[in-house]
Formats: sequence, C-alpha cells, structure tokens
Amino acid sequence: MTLNIQQETHGEALVIALDGTLAVDDAKDLEQALTLAAPGRPKLTILDMAGVTFISSLALGTMVSFQRGLTRHGCEVVLTAVPDVVLDVLQRAQLDQVFPRFNTIGDALAEMPTS
Repeated sequence: MTLNIQQETHGEALVIALDGTLAVDDAKDLEQALTLAAPGRPKLTILDMAGVTFISSLALGTMVSFQRGLTRHGCEVVLTAVPDVVLDVLQRAQLDQVFPRFNTIGDALAEMPTS
C-alpha cells in the first residue's frame, strides 16, 4: 500500500491526513509534505493518523524533526485518531509523550491555542 497525503486548512490550523503505510520507502514522501508545510508555520498542525497501517522508525524520526522545528517557533504539532498499531510503536519508542494526541480532528481544533 502506498502513502496518500492530503492537506487541508482550518483557520490557523493545518490538517495533514495520512493514509497507508509509513514505511522506509514512504518516509521521503512524508518528509517532502512536511517540509512544504513548515515554512507557513501554522499555529497548529494536526497529523491525522487514522489511515496509517504501519510506521517505520525513519518516519517517526521525520515526524519528530518536523515537530521540533515548529515548536521552536511557538507552533504545536498534534496527532489525531492514532491506530493501536501506531500507538504501540510510539510507546515503545517513548514518543507517546512527545506528541499530544486527540481522538478526532474536531477535538484537536477545539484545543487550539488562541494566542
């Protein structure tokens, strides 16, 4: 299965919906999509993980680099709809505390910082 990436804006928030595998071969596509999103420095970036069926350590590293880059500028990166298979990998890598998680995009938008 290939990786499908879709972006949508909601005010000052950017939603990046990921669907498919985030295998080593897909990490470059993820990196490219995140790199294109970063210069705009959205106040909130939501990585919607609902359709992710596998995640590699390389993809995790890409996500962490993206998150660190934006948080340096006062932006926030959160995850939504994290499948159990992805949550297990995040927990084993001790990254479950790095990314705030929400059940839905709506929940994440409701918690968006106002300043």
